[in-house]
Amino acid sequence: MSAVAEVQVGDALAAWMRVKEAAENDLEAGYRASRVLGRHPSAWERAVPGHRKLAQRLLRPIPFVGTAVVLGTAGYALRRKGVVRGAAHIG
Repeated sequence: MSAVAEVQVGDALAAWMRVKEAAENDLEAGYRASRVLGRHPSAWERAVPGHRKLAQRLLRPIPFVGTAVVLGTAGYALRRKGVVRGAAHIG
């Protein structure tokens, strides 16, 4: 970087600011500290710090949604085919 600074001061200053900003981002995210402690977070873990809580919130209603889909499909089959053939179709 010193070679660039001798030729073009503006480019060297811009490069230094990018390096400084990247270092500050790593410090704020705790990425380097986690690597020192032996934990290597994935890109998803670094991008979404609360990813586990988010996944739990999204997955919690799935059994209810699945049940609603099954009941809706069964009701549609009963209406479309009638009670006897609809019940045979449902299983």
